[in-house]
Amino acid sequence: MAYKNSGIKIRWSVADSDEPFIESDRNLKPYSGARGVLGSCSSSSSPNSASSGSTQATSQTTSSQASNGQASNGQASNGQISNGQASSSGLTNQEPTDAVTFVQRGTTRATLGQYQAAIDDFNQAIKLDPKLAQAYNARGLAYARMKNGAQATQDFDQAIKLDPKLAEAYTNRGSVHAEQGDVQSAIADYNQAIQLDPNSADAYAGRGLAKAALRDFKQAIADHDQAIRLKPDDAKNYSNRGLLYALSGNDKKAIADYTEAIRLDSNSANAYNNRGLAYARLKNKKQATEDLNKAAALYKSKGDTANQKSALDTVKKLQ
Repeated sequence: MAYKNSGIKIRWSVADSDEPFIESDRNLKPYSGARGVLGSCSSSSSPNSASSGSTQATSQTTSSQASNGQASNGQASNGQISNGQASSSGLTNQEPTDAVTFVQRGTTRATLGQYQAAIDDFNQAIKLDPKLAQAYNARGLAYARMKNGAQATQDFDQAIKLDPKLAEAYTNRGSVHAEQGDVQSAIADYNQAIQLDPNSADAYAGRGLAKAALRDFKQAIADHDQAIRLKPDDAKNYSNRGLLYALSGNDKKAIADYTEAIRLDSNSANAYNNRGLAYARLKNKKQATEDLNKAAALYKSKGDTANQKSALDTVKKLQ
């Protein structure tokens, strides 16, 4: 859903393989860096907010101009829940006996993409402890990954009702609001998340992309500056800020950010693609061609034939 008069649309993506697509050299679609987060879970009486994960987003512009490009997701997978590195070895045959353990197993299952199984675990956690805010927050994330925004919002609402200081739930609900096109509600939730947790890089990144949807690029860049200060090793935030600089007409700064994104994630096809477009706008055809060919090769390796073709078509236009 496009934000009124903005020309930009944010679409929240939960598929690990999704990489946002940019339609033109000036009408860039920033990848939305707002992410879902999962607070640590110890007991219903003392909900802590620690580790974070992500439900990723993409942003789109509605019109096109000249060359095409893609926005970088900056890391290998989307929708991650970093409550520790999960793997299939994290699942045991032993059935949980308490709410917290159900949440922990559900989190592992969600990380593995087993969303319905994760929801089943969160349901059990809620049955055992109806006041466990993290269980609702975690289930909301799983529903968001299954593109069930209505149910996700209900769970985030309940998590906030049970624990009004659970910053992660506000960030997550803001992500759903953004996906539904309600940018003002999204910003309000990100603001609350930041007030509760000033060190939440995810909330700053999310608010930054929401501001971008309103074409407030100055504030969007400022929020990404803060997200990068808080999480300097996150390639996505550099790639997003590069897109914002490009939208603002500053290709030199955009290139610097794309370069850092590539340093942090050398397999980021979108960062190569966008840097190539920026070089093309600066009339550096040699570097533009190299970057776009590299992007095309990376897209091919990922089976992304549409974006591969787009990059190669742009190379042809540079000849």
